[in-house]
Order: sequence, then structure tokens, then C-alpha cells
Amino acid sequence: MLHVNESTPVRDAVNLVRQYDVSQVPVLQDGANVGVLQASKLLRLALEDKSVLDQPAAAVMDPPLPEIAVSESTDRVKDFLSKRDGAVLVRDGSRIVGILTRYDLLDYIL
Repeated sequence: MLHVNESTPVRDAVNLVRQYDVSQVPVLQDGANVGVLQASKLLRLALEDKSVLDQPAAAVMDPPLPEIAVSESTDRVKDFLSKRDGAVLVRDGSRIVGILTRYDLLDYIL
């Protein structure tokens, strides 16, 4: 699963956003969900001050995305994505194995 750690330079995270055309990048540290980088925030910060690109992800990350178990019902996933957050991380036991977004929900519906 695409992610960065707290010490990853923001510049590297921006390159991942561009390369994979994603709007958020989870920040994991030793397998723990510690934050998220939002592409829109990274762009805004970089436009205000290019030096932010050399800072670590931890300096600009937002609180972590919520997590759901891989065994969660489709209804619970739909609730998270349609009413709350734009993305959730999927956990299988002690490992985060994926991310589901509103776009995934749209694909499921269609």
C-alpha cells in the first residue's frame, strides 16, 4: 500500500501524489497509522513557501485516517465514506493492507 513515514520529505510525498494521482497519502510509522498528507494542503503550503518541500511529512501531516477491519460490512464502509471521511484505512490484524476512498465507493455503486 502506498504510504510514507514521518521522516519522508514532503517533496517525495508530492512526487507520489503526482505519480499515482492520489489525493491523500497515509503516514505510517513502524506499521502504525500516525497521520495523513492531503494533496490539497501540500499544494497550498508549497505555493506559500517552497521550503516546505524539504520538511518531513510529520511537520505537515493531518490526524490519521480512520481504520476499519478487513471483515467490516459493506454498510459500515459506506457509512464512513459517505458521511464522514473521504478515505479509510483497512486493517487485517496488525497490518494495514489498503485504503478505500469515496471513488472506490462510486465504483462499487456503479
